[in-house]
Amino acid sequence: MLNGSMSQFIGLPLFVYGQNPNYVNPSTGTASPHFGTNNITEIGLASFDGPVPTNEATEVFGYDFNPAQNGEIHVIGGDSGSPSVANIGGQLGLAGSHYGIDTTTNESFDTYLPFYINQLNTAMAPTGFQLTVIGVPEPSSIVLVGLAAGFIVRRRFSKRAKA
Repeated sequence: MLNGSMSQFIGLPLFVYGQNPNYVNPSTGTASPHFGTNNITEIGLASFDGPVPTNEATEVFGYDFNPAQNGEIHVIGGDSGSPSVANIGGQLGLAGSHYGIDTTTNESFDTYLPFYINQLNTAMAPTGFQLTVIGVPEPSSIVLVGLAAGFIVRRRFSKRAKA
């Protein structure tokens, strides 16, 4: 499961899976199960029970749908509970499970699972299972690692040139 501040997830690329057997993806023409990509565009509270918060509100992330983007996908009725995952440092991390869709805009919403990690681990404790957290690197961390790698490479080449 992914971990980090909410703002780190905005723009994060996702792999999205759906399971409605009556669906044909307009981007790919493939029938269910359907699989595609998208990017997180927002994170916040959502409710299908009226204005937030009413009787229930869920922390979600949203992603839009652009049919002109080859392979981009949105959720549809029957996809609830299916996963969205992200590639973080070469590891796939569970980002969310499908929660709902705004049928006027085709914007999809997934439960933002990192928000619920403590509750999920408590519920799974009797089974002996737990979720492992994968940190999402901050952009500044990536820049520092790149600079350090560049410094090491440059230093190595300069030592060879002197020898």
